[in-house]
Amino acid sequence: MNTNGFRAKIQDPAVHGAVAMRVWQPWFMDPPSPSRIENDIISAARPDETRHGAANSGRRRRGPGGMQITEYGTGPAVIFVHGLAFGGHDSWQAQLPLAERWRLVVVSRLNYDESSSSDREDYVEDGRLLVELLDAEMPHGGAHLVAQSYGTLGAMLAAAQRPEAVRSLTLIESAASAVARGTNLVDDCERAMRELTWVPPEDADTFFRAMFATIEPRATFPDPLPASLRAFAERSREPGAVRWPWDAEPDEFDLRLGSFPKLVVSGGRRPLFEAISDALAERLGAERVVIPGGHGTQNVGGPFNDVLETLMNQKGGRR
Repeated sequence: MNTNGFRAKIQDPAVHGAVAMRVWQPWFMDPPSPSRIENDIISAARPDETRHGAANSGRRRRGPGGMQITEYGTGPAVIFVHGLAFGGHDSWQAQLPLAERWRLVVVSRLNYDESSSSDREDYVEDGRLLVELLDAEMPHGGAHLVAQSYGTLGAMLAAAQRPEAVRSLTLIESAASAVARGTNLVDDCERAMRELTWVPPEDADTFFRAMFATIEPRATFPDPLPASLRAFAERSREPGAVRWPWDAEPDEFDLRLGSFPKLVVSGGRRPLFEAISDALAERLGAERVVIPGGHGTQNVGGPFNDVLETLMNQKGGRR
């Protein structure tokens, strides 16, 4: 494992009590941090004000394949790609302050938000569409690519195919379990998930909770599930509806050869995802960082954003 540079443990203050306000779906996956609460309270209390310059004035457009894209700010592009189930623009709310210095390109994968739907969840299709998006950024010098969970699979495929269009690659809580096979935790998880998806429970709610009990045992979910999560669970139960991540084997050789800096992030005290992230960082020759948090580690806010900007400002990260 690469222990130079980014390897760090960052302390995150405990946050207690409830906040009576709109809550983003990713909050189910992580207790709220102070910076997340601050951003959401201010946006709820003063929706017409621009606390972070261009951060609150998103420009919407359609991207490759009909995906919805919202852009914030100006400057070098940072493409954000969300994971499975918890998708769309809410997945990156804690990153909006970065629009003071960067052009944030927040992508909603197919089947999420207002993006066109597709027959299945498919990281291969994600990769193809991200290649098109990276090609569109080439006249501007390429883009920083930041992806979480399931979204890391398509991001790796795209970066391997278009390394000249990538300024940096950040992989958060990657679902690429195949790189860490032989580790008991990873093998046990793959076995449990294969059994669950081979003969899923008839009730979508039960299926969803069983799936995330394996991925994020500490997470709690409303009862009943929000409509968007129940719709995901209903769709995912169907045979062939998801190209599951344990079948993904990233092109490690091509990615390792890419000259752009690479960073692999996981939440602390999470042995399963730390094992996957450690193996992935070693295979890709990537830097490695552990930040307290759960599967939505990027939403701790400030600590993650600081690490991300450090990577993007590395020599080679700007062109």
